Amino acid sequence: MGKPMSINVQKAGVDPARVYQAIRSGLAGSTVMDQKSQKIFDGDFTPGFRIELHIKDLQNVMDTSHQINVSAPFSSLAMEIMQSLKAHGHEKDDHSGIAEWYEMVNDMKLQG
Repeated sequence: MGKPMSINVQKAGVDPARVYQAIRSGLAGSTVMDQKSQKIFDGDFTPGFRIELHIKDLQNVMDTSHQINVSAPFSSLAMEIMQSLKAHGHEKDDHSGIAEWYEMVNDMKLQG
């Protein structure tokens, strides 16, 4: 589940888990969201695909995009989020730990 929406709906007084239920069967739904949402709500970032591995892969994307003169702004943003998590000691967390970054920058905890 996209964390920015979660923070926004929570700050608006809406339960993020209810929003997840509302969107999960539409185009925004996915198998990954189904598998990760409850873990994120529970604060469980047990490694699946670790952030440090995403950083390695994103570095390859960024290096290649620069070599062929292609802009990759969303990959760059993802890299910055991953690097911030690494700087805060979360490099061994699962990629769903991106939720921790949104919690950190919004100074709140996601509750589902």
